[in-house]
Amino acid sequence: MNFLFDLMHTLCNMIYYVYEMLICTMIDIIMYDSDIADSNLIAYKQTTINELDKYMIDIGSNILWKILEIISTFKKFNQKSVIPYFHSITNNYFRNTVIVVKNGEIVWSINDFDTFQEIELDKSEYDMIIHTDYSLNDSKKNYTTITYDHSSVKQSGHNAIEKSNVNFIIFQVKVGNDTYDVNLKEPRNFLVKDNVLKAPFFKWYVNTVYNVELDDVFSVSYMSQDMSIGNMHSPFFIKFNESSVTSFSSNKPAKHDDIIVTRTRIDNNEESDNNEESDNNEESDNNEEIDNNVESDNNVESDNNVESDNNVESDNNEESDNNEESDNNEESDEPSSKLVKSILQCERMKQQFS
Repeated sequence: MNFLFDLMHTLCNMIYYVYEMLICTMIDIIMYDSDIADSNLIAYKQTTINELDKYMIDIGSNILWKILEIISTFKKFNQKSVIPYFHSITNNYFRNTVIVVKNGEIVWSINDFDTFQEIELDKSEYDMIIHTDYSLNDSKKNYTTITYDHSSVKQSGHNAIEKSNVNFIIFQVKVGNDTYDVNLKEPRNFLVKDNVLKAPFFKWYVNTVYNVELDDVFSVSYMSQDMSIGNMHSPFFIKFNESSVTSFSSNKPAKHDDIIVTRTRIDNNEESDNNEESDNNEESDNNEEIDNNVESDNNVESDNNVESDNNVESDNNEESDNNEESDNNEESDEPSSKLVKSILQCERMKQQFS
């Protein structure tokens, strides 16, 4: 690819060089007999080339816009006139009236509804059946019904189809960072009352239009004409009513922020458990310390009591000893007092006899 780009770039440079040489040669031929200085002649050549470049760019842009306009007009004419006329003269022989879809792929394409009714299909052989009415031969009026049960498919003309008045400003399928627009009006008009859009429909649509296979994880977002907004994650369903939309999503994948919050909560719970365990350990340590302190106090008190008892006992013993000593002293003093008394009585008697 790079080689082709370099080759094209080289060819364009060569063509432009030849173009400049031709312009310069023509100017030299015209100015051959003039007395213009060489410096002025070179400046005149450069000015002429620049003016011609601007003129060619303007002409080229106008031609390009006209070509794009012609292509757009032809494409529109082909869709609106040529193709409908072709199908009208062939009686829609080359149009597939019924499409049977399995895993986003078309497994049956049938252009005759009577032929389809003769086919017996097992539920495991299909996910969805699409039936289109081409009788109006208009790309915006090719009303299409969607069914998920073979027995409920019925042939009905455009007069029997109940059209929905719902219109969408935006209808998109999002897969990761990729977004795919969904056109529900052309070339098949799915805006029919009681049509239900589920995952098989979007798998078929994205595979058919964008050649992309959808897995089971995707989302759908839309904005209707009344500015109502819907954003759903598969699995879901969207049902068209007469003038409104009924939608329901039974699943919403966890976002990255939710995962972070969940982890934070788990961490907080673990931290809370650790704090509780730490508090319990501290409380247990405190209780053990208190018990030890109480036991120590009791031991000290017991020691003090024992010591006090010993002191009291010692005091009592000392007191008893003192009492005994006093008694002994008293007992030892009694004979001496008697002796003194007897001596005194003798002295008194002596005095009386004398």
